[in-house]
Amino acid sequence: MLDYHSSCVSLNEFVAALAAETFTNPVLTTAKDEAVSAVGAEGDRALIGAFVYHLITHAASDGSELDLLERAAALWTRGSALCGELGTIRADLESALEKPRTPGAADRFNAAAVSAQNLAQKANELRVEVNALRLDVLKFPHLPPHPRQEDRKTAEWDWGNLSLARRTDAFVRTLFRLVSDQGTLAFAVGVAAAYGANVTGSAYIGHAVGGPRRMHRHRDRIARNAFGSWLATRHPAAESPSKMAGRIAFGAAGAPILPTDLDSLVREALGRTFDTARTVPIPDLQLGYGRLVQHLKLLDAFSMPDLPSTPPQVFLSAMLSDPQNPPPSLRPQDVDVDGKDGGGVAITYSGSSSGGSSSPSSSDEKVKGGCGIAFIVLILLDVLQAFVRCCVQWAKHETCTFWDNMFLKKLFEQDPPDPRDPTHPQDPEVTAAQLTGISDSPEAAQLVWMMFDVHNQVWEAMAKANEFLALTGLIYPGKLISGPLYAQFTTLPNAQPWPRRESSRGENRYHFYPVTPLENPTKLASPFPSGVQPDEFLRRDGSLCAADETLQLWRQIAFGVFDSLNLDLDADRGSRHPCWAATNSVHQDPVDVAILPYPEQ
Repeated sequence: MLDYHSSCVSLNEFVAALAAETFTNPVLTTAKDEAVSAVGAEGDRALIGAFVYHLITHAASDGSELDLLERAAALWTRGSALCGELGTIRADLESALEKPRTPGAADRFNAAAVSAQNLAQKANELRVEVNALRLDVLKFPHLPPHPRQEDRKTAEWDWGNLSLARRTDAFVRTLFRLVSDQGTLAFAVGVAAAYGANVTGSAYIGHAVGGPRRMHRHRDRIARNAFGSWLATRHPAAESPSKMAGRIAFGAAGAPILPTDLDSLVREALGRTFDTARTVPIPDLQLGYGRLVQHLKLLDAFSMPDLPSTPPQVFLSAMLSDPQNPPPSLRPQDVDVDGKDGGGVAITYSGSSSGGSSSPSSSDEKVKGGCGIAFIVLILLDVLQAFVRCCVQWAKHETCTFWDNMFLKKLFEQDPPDPRDPTHPQDPEVTAAQLTGISDSPEAAQLVWMMFDVHNQVWEAMAKANEFLALTGLIYPGKLISGPLYAQFTTLPNAQPWPRRESSRGENRYHFYPVTPLENPTKLASPFPSGVQPDEFLRRDGSLCAADETLQLWRQIAFGVFDSLNLDLDADRGSRHPCWAATNSVHQDPVDVAILPYPEQ
């Protein structure tokens, strides 16, 4: 199943192609005018139609993916706020120390100390929840095994997988037969566009992945998201997820309701297309619709906070004036914070992370435990509490011994900081005169530098968390799309025997092109030439085009032909392969591939 961006773009491409067609047959001309007019008047319903397979999949799911994404978005909001608060604390601290005689400077300094204590407690609470989410995500409940790969009979398949692999052509034709007005016609046009897009786009993705979704579900999800992100930045018809959510959200704000005519249309079409006595019950489409809208909204909730600002020049000069004695760093040298420990898979890439290589490598296949975010939060706690304790000592005309220990002792050589100490914010009550003395001490520049250092690390932890969510398939890669991990999916490799069987460790190996044994009989993954990029499936002069696939189906429907060939929308056995069943186990070799007659499900 293609992602949202691909579905949206494919709808636009098909409608444009249909509008540009010139027919001599009056039946086709009338049908064309009606379809183009319907989409023009009811474009939002057409977009829901383009998302019909997402709608059904959300309705049939257990909600695990949306639950994880909601938790991630809530934590992201809090993390972004924490990063912003740290920036505010730094700004107050730096301005007070830079100009201690300015009216209100001492008050800003004292307020920054209290805010730092509050921030330390928030950071510690966040750390615990981030680690819990990370462990839950790495169980991959949002990517359950495909029922075909478990050798389950179609009577046991969920509707998301069933609608992609059985009676696919028949479902589209049935919808058109049930059209009653412009709104339902626009919806049906969207469904037809999604059909053609999945037939062709899935062939591209299967080619890049090395096998179909059922065998490489982790790798397939990354590929589909990369496919969508690539189109989102390059195709003029692409829209942001939140904009798409706004377009398809019918009903009261915050409580979207699938229009009753569309709910009835899809339910009746499924009932007429499939023998529902031989399937699990048709799922709750209203539930699926609510999840669909919410999912789109959440996908736009992961914007990076602003980069940390550099300290004032006076402090930079104090810390960087001696090249032989660079400022100390809080970055530990014996902990791998260079990988994806900030909540992600420990993947390192050969060469520059900015691109170049299209083949990522891994120095460690396992998913490492959480040094990254957890360690950075502990550093933040230590620095903030050192700051607060020094403020208290300075206010008492005492030397800041705790701050000295931060530099003279290896970090955490002593007991690590207790986030519960102090339990309640303490105002150090530094006076204006005391602040002037503090600003002249070498500790002032050291404090400013360390706060800047830890702010950068918190920002980097946010970046790594974003990458983790993309690596596990929960969000789009966005700006990461140019990296080598994603580049392997946005430029097709050379043709080779296909498909490769699933890896026994797919959740740890999805960044590699599979080298597993072939599933026989082998097929040609797609007719696309090597080196082409995702928009190849949209090219009218290409070897396989989404709009052409849909136009072929639409012409037959316009002529009243309602019996053709059901194509597998996952391109499970290669491009334009008919819906099929295995008469033996898919784990045997070769697989006995039986093409299903048109009425068979």
